[in-house]
Amino acid sequence: MQPGEYEAITGGYHGDPFSILGPHEEKGGWVVRALLPQATSARVLLGEQRVEMKRVFEGGLFEAKLKDNPGVYRLELKLQRGGSEVIEDPYRFGP
Repeated sequence: MQPGEYEAITGGYHGDPFSILGPHEEKGGWVVRALLPQATSARVLLGEQRVEMKRVFEGGLFEAKLKDNPGVYRLELKLQRGGSEVIEDPYRFGP
């Protein structure tokens, strides 16, 4: 990550959001990042497994560290307005 990239993502002016959001292989495993300004918390759903996401930046940028490639996953959100929902991560599909 370069300085200012989180700000650019949450501000909506990053030139290549796919380079930050979605699943990425990183040293020692994988990370899933998602911009979820409507959420107070989020989890990555991997079949029956649920992995908590950590808010890493104001404006709703969350990430979860995983050991393996997540493959097909969905996101479970606890919404600011109340309730919850399960969504597809559009950045899972690539540009």
